[in-house]
Amino acid sequence: MKRFISRQYAAVLTVILLIAGNAAANDASAKVAPPDAKALADSMRLVESIYKQDIANADTPSKNAALAATLIEVAAGSKDRPADQFALYSKARDIAAKAGDAKTAFVAIDKLSERFAVDPLSMTAESLAKIARGVRKQFDSKPFFDRCDAAINDAVMQDKLDVATLVSDSAVSAARQLGDAAILKLANARAAEVRFARTEFDKQQLALAALHQNPADQEANLLVGRYRCFVKDDWQKGLPFLARGGDAALKSIAEKELTAATADPQAKVALANAWLDLAATTQGPAKVPMQRRALKWYDDAGASLTGLSRIRAEKTRAVLADDGIGSNAHHMTPEEVMERFEFPNKTFQINGDTITGKAGDCDDQTTFIWLQHPIHIESFEFGFAIKARWYHIAAIDIDGKHYMFSRGHWANQNTGFFVPGKGEQRMAGVVSSPNDWASVKVVVEQNKMTFYYNGDAAASCDLITPMTKSSMVRFGFSSHVTQVSVKDVYYVEK
Repeated sequence: MKRFISRQYAAVLTVILLIAGNAAANDASAKVAPPDAKALADSMRLVESIYKQDIANADTPSKNAALAATLIEVAAGSKDRPADQFALYSKARDIAAKAGDAKTAFVAIDKLSERFAVDPLSMTAESLAKIARGVRKQFDSKPFFDRCDAAINDAVMQDKLDVATLVSDSAVSAARQLGDAAILKLANARAAEVRFARTEFDKQQLALAALHQNPADQEANLLVGRYRCFVKDDWQKGLPFLARGGDAALKSIAEKELTAATADPQAKVALANAWLDLAATTQGPAKVPMQRRALKWYDDAGASLTGLSRIRAEKTRAVLADDGIGSNAHHMTPEEVMERFEFPNKTFQINGDTITGKAGDCDDQTTFIWLQHPIHIESFEFGFAIKARWYHIAAIDIDGKHYMFSRGHWANQNTGFFVPGKGEQRMAGVVSSPNDWASVKVVVEQNKMTFYYNGDAAASCDLITPMTKSSMVRFGFSSHVTQVSVKDVYYVEK
């Protein structure tokens, strides 16, 4: 499901920050079961007894935040006592949520879900609701609204529309209490998307039952295809349903889509134009996914476009960018990452929500995993979660100039930042463990590039060549001749 993105307010309510802890989940097989009710109750009483005075003295948001951080630190050292660890993280989550400290509450939730077989989405939704009930003027809104947006997307992708509704209601409530008209506008727009998703989901459920009786039912195929393409952004699974559906316009475009991957550039442009024409006559939340799909095919046609086709593609991209619409302004599915990025060898494969394989030589950027087709884009954010033994590497190519950020695992390997014409700069900062997930983000805006590592700014520079709306950009990531796992890949045009 797409985010609602405004260039003016993108920093407020769009998921372009990958919260580090949100990516720090181990494989399900490594998690332990939550403690039983009695063991948890005993541990919770012990926590509340030990920290009784601290809890009583925590009469300000800052004191509550400090106490929650202390409990998280103690919990990290309590792995040999799972019930105590679970109780500590849970208490930290509740204290932080009550104080309106979204960032700390989410750290506690992420630590819980990293260690225990729990449902982090439900925990997040409950905490967001608690935070929304106690919003203050000094409230740090960005982590809260970022997580609302991420939770809504996760809930929709998991068909948990009740959870998505709870979170969107929490976002609207918090925005009203803040009294910020811009944030409230975005929150209401997102709530409208959730209502649309819920309506389409209910229709799809009835349609799936109908298809079980008659697979050729055109109306049922249409409803399933609409939900999967326009709500879940799962075009690979949704297009065959649209192609069997009863809407003539969608059926025609979907049939062309199914063979478009091997089509020539002009055929891809024709497909992009068809989506734009259909979007022009469409009202409601389905309009934006159609426009983004058009941009996807303009991107795929790439640099081979010439003449009027190229001019139309560039002008269309500029117009849509002014409306806050960018191609793939969402977390890509693993299937989409495999389709849209070029992997250097045949070892990479999808494992759940993760793509894993062997990286190439980090000194040779041709072995990096690159976005196959450069895109025209002027300001953007690109991010992913990565786990690898030696290095975490992000690379950006802007109009043929390469920028690279790397962070090493070994204690003697600091952060490296390569700028064309200036060589490599070194600074402090290492990967804590090769087994930990880390989030990497790059932001390019106003001709300045900034790399973030686990949410903190790690390096920045001015671009060698100022960007324009026709700048050609590629993104990439890698490690160094070792197993590397990647997930939560996204890019957002601002």
